Formats: sequence, C-alpha cells, structure tokens
Amino acid sequence: MKKFEKIIIVTDLDGTFLDDEENVVARNLEAIEYFKANGGHFTVATGRVALHAAGAVPNIEGLVNMPAVTCNGACIHDFLSGEAVTTHEVPLEDALAVVDFVHSEYPSAGIRVSVKDYCFASTPDDLKNPYLAYDMERYGDTRNFIEPTDEWHSLTIYKVVVRIDADIIDEAMARISEVFGDKFSATQSWPTIIDLQPVGVNKGSSLMDYVHRFMGEDYTVYACGDYLNDAEMLLAADVAVCPSNAHPEIKNISDLCLCSNNDGLIADLVERI
Repeated sequence: MKKFEKIIIVTDLDGTFLDDEENVVARNLEAIEYFKANGGHFTVATGRVALHAAGAVPNIEGLVNMPAVTCNGACIHDFLSGEAVTTHEVPLEDALAVVDFVHSEYPSAGIRVSVKDYCFASTPDDLKNPYLAYDMERYGDTRNFIEPTDEWHSLTIYKVVVRIDADIIDEAMARISEVFGDKFSATQSWPTIIDLQPVGVNKGSSLMDYVHRFMGEDYTVYACGDYLNDAEMLLAADVAVCPSNAHPEIKNISDLCLCSNNDGLIADLVERI
C-alpha cells in the first residue's frame, strides 16, 4: 500500500491554493504530483463554476484525480470527463423570488446566477452595481450573458450570488435567511458576496456525500480553506487546514494553520502528512 493511498486533500482555490495574484504556486504543483504518485487523491472545492475554475488552474483536468466541488457544493464536477457527477439545482421560482426580494430591499445590490453551460446570468439593471459590473468584465471572455429575468426560463441554476456593500452584508444575509431559510443556504464567500445554494447544500455536504457514496468510509479527508464559505467543509473533514491568511473564524475551527496561500499551503500540508 502506498503511503498516501487512503488520503484525500481537497482545497479551496482563492486565498488558499492560489496566491494573492490568483496564480498557481509552483511549490504546490510539485507537492501534488508527489502526493498523487504515492497514492493520494487531490481535488478542489470552490465557489466558482467549473469553467471559471478551469480558467484559474491551468490543466486542472490533469491536476485533480477525483471530481471537484464547484458552485459551493451545488455541483460535483468531473474535470476529466467534463461532466457533472451530481447537481443540486435552484428552482426557477425560488431564484426569481429571492432576486425580487433583494432588488426591493437592497436596490444598490447586484445579482447574478451561476448556470449550467454558462457562467453568469444577470439582468441589465444589475450591471449598475459596480461589483457585478466588475465580475462580468473580469470574466468577459467566457459565456456570460445579460437577460431580463423573464428570459431565464430555460436556465439550469446552481446558485444565486448577491453582490452588496460590506457594511450591510451581515444585515442582508440575516434578512435573506429569515425570509428564505427554507429555500436557501446562505454563505459569505467574500466581504461583498453572498452565495445562495439550495438549502442544506454546501462544500462540506457535497464533498462528504461523494466520498462516502463513491469511494468509501475508510478515507482520511484533509480539507483546506480560508474563508467563511469553507467552514462547513472544514468541519465535515477529518482534518481542517487553513493558511495563515485565513479569516479569524476559520482559524478558530482549523486543526492546522500552516503557511500563507502565497507560500504554498498544499506543499506544507503534504510535508506535514
């Protein structure tokens, strides 16, 4: 039996696997190849859609050797086949209801949805929000589109994203959870981002469901993350790992706090294992 044969490492991308400039750290790549060559299983768990994750990590289909968690758990995506293994979709009526609510309660916010076969969909009015305008421009070379909500009937929606000012995000999350708590799980993935997945769906639930159903109960899972939307995954894993730049709440629930994301967290972890 190889030394890492029953070990899984799963890592968040932004602020954890990628450095502050969103580049892949060479030291991490070397460690991952050593880890896999010795029987280890490596994958990623991200709030990004699969297409954006592939854009952030060159040759991601060769780097991971098990399916990945995308859209904060709304999808398990196999980068080798290019297909989703499991999905948790947001009903259109629920998406439209929360869109209308946020537009009414927080008119300065912007909303987009992550959808199958595309990346983002948003309405023309939402582009008045500077954060959302930045998102659409940043990923402008991928399949983003802008349509009124009455044209969304053909979409398969994985999550709803609210882009909102940091000084009101806590209030907005509380209000959305109060009104839509039976429809959505709300997580904060950035100081100005609220992610809404189907209720009960998060990185941790989807990851561990996949491991138990398709791999077995005898694996040790090391989960790495830096921000609040990683919390459920860290709590569900056997060993919770964070970089030194992690959010204070994430540090509090982690078993290991290693080097910063800029210095190669995964390499530090492989050496520690």
